[in-house]
Amino acid sequence: MYSYIKKADLYGNQISLYDKSKRDVIENIFISLIRNEFFPWICLIILINKKNIKRPVISILIAHWLFRSIGDAMREYMDWFPIPDSNEYGYYAWPQTKIRWIIGNGIAHIFWFIGEIIGDWYLYLRTKAVTKNKKKYPCELFNKLNDYKTYSKNTFVDKFKQISELRIFFTMGATLFFLSIIIPIVGILIFQQIRNKITNISYIDPDPIRQVSIKIILIKIKKNNLMDKNLNSPINDKNDSNNFLYYNNNITIGDMEKLLPEKTINSRTAIFMDEYFINVNKFYSDNNNNNNNNNNNNNSNNRSSNNNNNNKLSQIYFNNIKKS
Repeated sequence: MYSYIKKADLYGNQISLYDKSKRDVIENIFISLIRNEFFPWICLIILINKKNIKRPVISILIAHWLFRSIGDAMREYMDWFPIPDSNEYGYYAWPQTKIRWIIGNGIAHIFWFIGEIIGDWYLYLRTKAVTKNKKKYPCELFNKLNDYKTYSKNTFVDKFKQISELRIFFTMGATLFFLSIIIPIVGILIFQQIRNKITNISYIDPDPIRQVSIKIILIKIKKNNLMDKNLNSPINDKNDSNNFLYYNNNITIGDMEKLLPEKTINSRTAIFMDEYFINVNKFYSDNNNNNNNNNNNNNSNNRSSNNNNNNKLSQIYFNNIKKS
């Protein structure tokens, strides 16, 4: 249990500080690993992708959660170090001591930032995996808009479910939105310092707003893997080589498996291809029957015309014989 320490601040007011026991600190260190908001998503991703756990994308998501959780654990480990009884001011502002600040703020932020950097690698791998062009452009917004135009025939909901790039584009919009909130806060702080000409300005911490943006992005990343696993359906793309099946009636399921990557062949695409092949075979069989009927009619017409010509030639021949 926690015990309270009564202290006086700079103005003589009584304040209360939590003094955690060693057992409470150890318990909070281990609980911080599962109390992290990304832990349920990691468990769900591992459960669904247990056969492909060694994929680089899954490793990145696990590493991101691990480093973020270690940062939370370091924040809890800060309470392992005692709070001094008094100081020259009688005021105990967080984190009370230098070692507590180094452990709970400095080292914790190192792990948090490493986790955020690893989380950014996911976007790079996803973009690298889905693009066909080997060239790299510095303007990701242009690339996302270009990919967005290729799927213009589908509805927004279908594109949001099926296109991981669109979900990435959504997270980019969230980042720009929250960035537009942080910039005015920094501007207000600078203006306040210049106008009042004082060194101590009102402290407005923009980090919680930044954390909201980061958590939206990272939760979308984890949902992206789940939606890619469960919602894998064919997309119309005229420029895609997979649309070879629309122009060749001799293609088979075996040929389709050779054309498409292994991971894109699932029960839904197999059912789609089966229905397609049935319709294509029916279409071409009907066309062949019509062509055969037309050819037969043409042949019969040709035979009748030939017979008429032969009859005319025979009549002329017999008339010439009579005259002779």
